[in-house]
Amino acid sequence: MFQAEFWRDSFGLGHNWFLERIVVEDKTHGSEHIFPVHRWVRPERHYIIYEYDCCLPQEDEFQEQRRTELKEYRRLYQYEQHVENGPVQIKQLPEDEQFTEDYKWDIVKCKGRFLLDTKLIRWTTDKWESICDLKKCYKYSLGEPACLEYWNEDRWFGLQRVQGVNPVLIRLCTEIPENFGVTEEMVEPFLEGLTLDEAIQNKKIFLIDLEILQGINCKDDRLLCAPLALFFLNKHKELMPIAIQLFQEKGPYNPVFLPSDPPTTWLTAKMYYSNADAMFHQSCTHLGFTHLLMEGVVICTHRNLSNSHPLFKLLAPHFLFLLAINTRGLEKLISPGGWVDKTMTIGRKGMFELIAKGMSRWHMNVQGIVPNEIKSRGLTEFERGLVVGLREGEFFSRDIAERRGRNVSTVNHCWQQWSREGTATRRPGSERPRGTTEREDRRVWLMAVVHRTASAAEIRAAVGTTVTQRTVTNRLLQGQLRARRPVACIPLTPNHCRLRREWCQTRAHWRTEWRYVVFSDGSRFYLGASDGRVLVRRRPGERLQPICLRPRHTGSTPGVMVWEQIPMTAGALSWLSHPP
Repeated sequence: MFQAEFWRDSFGLGHNWFLERIVVEDKTHGSEHIFPVHRWVRPERHYIIYEYDCCLPQEDEFQEQRRTELKEYRRLYQYEQHVENGPVQIKQLPEDEQFTEDYKWDIVKCKGRFLLDTKLIRWTTDKWESICDLKKCYKYSLGEPACLEYWNEDRWFGLQRVQGVNPVLIRLCTEIPENFGVTEEMVEPFLEGLTLDEAIQNKKIFLIDLEILQGINCKDDRLLCAPLALFFLNKHKELMPIAIQLFQEKGPYNPVFLPSDPPTTWLTAKMYYSNADAMFHQSCTHLGFTHLLMEGVVICTHRNLSNSHPLFKLLAPHFLFLLAINTRGLEKLISPGGWVDKTMTIGRKGMFELIAKGMSRWHMNVQGIVPNEIKSRGLTEFERGLVVGLREGEFFSRDIAERRGRNVSTVNHCWQQWSREGTATRRPGSERPRGTTEREDRRVWLMAVVHRTASAAEIRAAVGTTVTQRTVTNRLLQGQLRARRPVACIPLTPNHCRLRREWCQTRAHWRTEWRYVVFSDGSRFYLGASDGRVLVRRRPGERLQPICLRPRHTGSTPGVMVWEQIPMTAGALSWLSHPP
């Protein structure tokens, strides 16, 4: 059994039917056949699905059924822009995307418990007179956070910039911005004997510039900073704040705050900065670039990929309740007069302005690809840190090298440096100057992708670079474009594919029958100097891509073909044969 056909009528009240799966038990062979449906079964419509219901469009024999389903999904999943110039959302939440009854009941229980905790806190807690009184609020809810005793320390403030909820802002500082009023004399006491220029050259100075917050309209004319903050990586590998300017235009009424200022003044500057950081995090990093941006991906997937498509099968678990959560959040939390208006400095209107401003600067080829995003901020030691993390996770050096497209010796050297020195940072001047520019590297990769069978010498000549052929090969390896033998294939027509599938289906339940089958294999040994084989360059996962396949070799080079037959119940039989 490899197909299941089902339908229903429209008799009776409440006849709507969401069918999760069909399981057919084979009593004869003791096996099960699973047909995952995951669809609302419409009345008077016949459905036919394959076992496991997973196939590409070109392999589906029931194209009309697929087109009908997609047409229905395009009617249900329609785009609408709730945030002006922001990501798109669902126009009306489809029935399939709503919370289940169990999930709704869980939300109600949690809400009731939290409301009870809130009333208990109000009854047992007086009006706050100091920050220490805040501890009492945690007693009946989430418990005291571990950082409660050292949240005001500079070390913790710096750690939050890389290990907190918003580590996407910090970047390597190559020069001090003109509108940042910090001077070398101000920060020299915090640089461990280095000058500011020396610290910048040694890649020890980092910058966060929240210029994007400038000009955002806040609710009730609340004050929102657009700060600049400077950080220094000290000898203990701790990121320490050394200067904060709360607004963009430098001047006498916009001072630069330093760790040497009175403790209360310096702490207040850090708190104002943290508030600005939280506004960006909640608006862009969390809501805009995560929830709302992914909502458009969910809608697009439903409109263009059938439930039977393999990619849909992979993505669907990650889409669970995302549209429902976003819809509920927009209705309850970000509604006029809701939680955002009551508790956040920017309010609902300012949040939408900030999301639109952030989206205008978001690019798929940078922010959408984590290594590129990190590289754009000058944090080029990311890959070396990733190697250390994978080795600590007990991955083998060869596996890491294969995954990252590096040599095994490079991985071992990075790990040995970490084990010996406690750091994976490349020492200044420790690497050879690159013989190619990034532009030339991209041309080499593009040439190899377009012309898969081109050799390194041919690519070098076409690109026009002056480096050696070995350097071109290294650049191709860095792009994970390795020369491999192409998979030999026989060009098959749709009729061939159908006949092969039918042959397999009729023998899927064979058990004892295999005893009477003889398996055969063959190897060809060429007598000439070359077999004429052409290699193709491919990345991991591209082995069976059409561009990486080659028809079966039928050349006229003299050789010997060796066949071997292996039955299950007897010894192997071998013989030699010359090809015609």
